[in-house]
Amino acid sequence: MTIRSRLARIEQSARDRPPADVLHIISVVRTDQDPDRRPPGVYHYPSRTSVDLVHDGPEPDPVALRTLTDRLAPWGLVITCDAGEPISEILPDS
Repeated sequence: MTIRSRLARIEQSARDRPPADVLHIISVVRTDQDPDRRPPGVYHYPSRTSVDLVHDGPEPDPVALRTLTDRLAPWGLVITCDAGEPISEILPDS
């Protein structure tokens, strides 16, 4: 393998990678439902491609959410963690 072909492979792999600041997953969770009991804020995972947006109101701060979704990859997901009320109750057979 020549130097030229090695450089071409490296260049191709670098071109296929998403930019470093692109997010793949944004999890939105309220402080009272956060298992780690973190205060409101944005928490990055070690991979730096996923974040948790912890908020203390009924809805997250729209500016913070917009800032994060602007960095979301086209295939990325925004996951809202909300315990909420059950939709229906399953009754046992009598």
